[in-house]
Amino acid sequence: MKNIHIFCLALACASMAQMATAQEESDAVIEDIVVTAQKREQSLQEVPIAITGIEGDDLIGNGADNLGDLSGIAPNVSIADLFVPNVAQFSIRGIAFGDPDANAESKTGVMVDGVPRTRTMGLLTNAFDVERIEILRGPQGTPFGRNNLAGTVRIVTRRPGEEFGGNFRFALGNYDLRKAHLAIDTGAFAGGTLRARLAGASVDRGGFYTNSFNDNELGRRDSRGIRATLDADFGALDATLILDSEQQDSIGVPLNNFVLEPDGKRLDGDPYTVRHDYDGYGESDSSGVTLLSNYETDYGLFSLVASARELDFATYADYDGRAGFRPPPPLPLHVGFVTAHEQRSAEVYFSDSHSERFDYVLGLYFVEEEHVTDILQAVLIPPFDRLVPATINSQDARSLAFYAQTDIWLTDRLAAVLGGRHTRDEKDFDSTIFFPRRTQEFTRQADWSDSTWRAGFNYFAGEDLMLYANVSTGYKGGGFNSRATLPQNLGPYDPEYVTNYEAGIKGSLLEGRLRINAAAFMIEYEDVAAVVRRPGLTRSGTDSILENLGEAELSGVELEAQLVVSRQLNFSFNAAWLNSEWTEFMADLNNDGIVTDNSFFDLPAAPEWSFFGAMDFRAPLNTSMVHVHLEARYKSRQAMLAQTNAAFARRAAHTLINGYVAWAPQSRRYRVSVYVRNLMDESFRGSAYLGLFPLNTFSAPRTFGVEVQFNLF
Repeated sequence: MKNIHIFCLALACASMAQMATAQEESDAVIEDIVVTAQKREQSLQEVPIAITGIEGDDLIGNGADNLGDLSGIAPNVSIADLFVPNVAQFSIRGIAFGDPDANAESKTGVMVDGVPRTRTMGLLTNAFDVERIEILRGPQGTPFGRNNLAGTVRIVTRRPGEEFGGNFRFALGNYDLRKAHLAIDTGAFAGGTLRARLAGASVDRGGFYTNSFNDNELGRRDSRGIRATLDADFGALDATLILDSEQQDSIGVPLNNFVLEPDGKRLDGDPYTVRHDYDGYGESDSSGVTLLSNYETDYGLFSLVASARELDFATYADYDGRAGFRPPPPLPLHVGFVTAHEQRSAEVYFSDSHSERFDYVLGLYFVEEEHVTDILQAVLIPPFDRLVPATINSQDARSLAFYAQTDIWLTDRLAAVLGGRHTRDEKDFDSTIFFPRRTQEFTRQADWSDSTWRAGFNYFAGEDLMLYANVSTGYKGGGFNSRATLPQNLGPYDPEYVTNYEAGIKGSLLEGRLRINAAAFMIEYEDVAAVVRRPGLTRSGTDSILENLGEAELSGVELEAQLVVSRQLNFSFNAAWLNSEWTEFMADLNNDGIVTDNSFFDLPAAPEWSFFGAMDFRAPLNTSMVHVHLEARYKSRQAMLAQTNAAFARRAAHTLINGYVAWAPQSRRYRVSVYVRNLMDESFRGSAYLGLFPLNTFSAPRTFGVEVQFNLF
């Protein structure tokens, strides 16, 4: 079936290609994307790392709502929605992480307007009014520091325009989809000094699942967001103030009990039908204020990024995935948690490119975080059970870093790249555990420090051809386990480290109509931390905690290509091969006191092969324009958990085909598009969880809708 899908896409692309003319070919070129991946504006083709740039306009019209919809667009990059609503699992080059523990920190850095989102929770709310997204692959330990072990996803939101304008978009689709986006620019005012923009979004979607126990719909999500941006330009000094707020409410947490239904269909014939005592829910509410400022001097550019954010997150679910007591044991596992999180961060850096020999950046970064988490579980038997606290945790964390990086131009074409960063992390953790008939408080403190670095060369063999090679390191700090119900499970676990060896090429051919970027890499991954289960006081009898399990090695090759055949027709193609293996994995996974060699297990979220292909065809139609977009995303079979190769923890190979057809008049006053996602209605396991029973969620079924956009000029 996979080959048929890809063949159909290729056949459609080939037929469109025949419509291009020689004159159009000579005029068409690939538009450049400017990124700030190295703390200064550069062409994507001049950045000596593997990076994919996605323009915000490319997300419009294809039904994309959040970061999860970008999964598979960049080579060796997966973004999945976990079994806990609005908790993301990121995987870049096989380094994956997706733990909903409030204390857990991602191995992929996510930054919005230069500010890190330090929790894995709340990352899959609406991605609206986006200017561009930069996906950096490989450790970014020097420019972005801790917790950028696998790579970095940088989101840049739209800035106010010079003229009054804006747009309004709304969409309707199956599964009760209702979507609305609004953005308005004031234009320049106050003598041209100020500009403002207001943007908001609302997305309501019905659930894909049904709870056969009570016939309720599960998985419904209502998301809202608003962002106000004010730009001020005082000549040498500019400043941007951003206020944002995002909320998402989810009704139902649909978990398929693998013991009852190994393929999700045995009892009811439908993977989207589950049977729970309780529907469950998820709530996420985040807000923040960000200040960005630049001051240009004769010596270079001083920049400031300062922010304060708050996040409230709550979830509750039926984690035995059944109604009643079959299969046994008789006691249910109904668990949830409530978290209140605050963070404050500031970064000051100086960059200079005036010298013919040196381009450099020097910076200082600080972040502090505070959060309180209540872990709740139900006691007694449904429907008489009630929620009681299992643990109450609080953590104060601080991180301070100094960094510097420079390009040293040895010749007009050859540059050496040297960079380093020193980070110090401190965490104070308090936990109150509610033992049977007694309560006990525990206090833990830990600090870690590490120096990460980058060294390499860039060589411009021609105006449109760059070769690079580098070695870079990454670091993720250790931490504590908020889900622990026994003191020995609290931690801390140790930091994780990677060393990445990489060589690549970036080139443009055919007078700018063909772009080919390729990279080969090898990663040494030390002290890998992943989720295991240890004896605890929960109904499952175990605690789900993070531990350092061993060491791994990953290597691969990535290819990105774009071809502009004409002004009407262009293609994109990405391919990735990944080899991943444990080189050391000695652990007692069965809690029987015997340490065994588990290196035969697969690393999670590390498919050996992945492909992406897309075709865009724009054709004039009288006084209007039609845009046809068709794409296919393929990933080979992959594991979803680190501690087992069981069938429930494997995601099958799959191909997703998405597309849209859009029509707009020549005036571009409005745009109408019809889109479909998962055209062939592929169904596969989306996530896995091992608790009282093994559980699964499944991929989203076929969705489609109509979107209309009105533009104000």
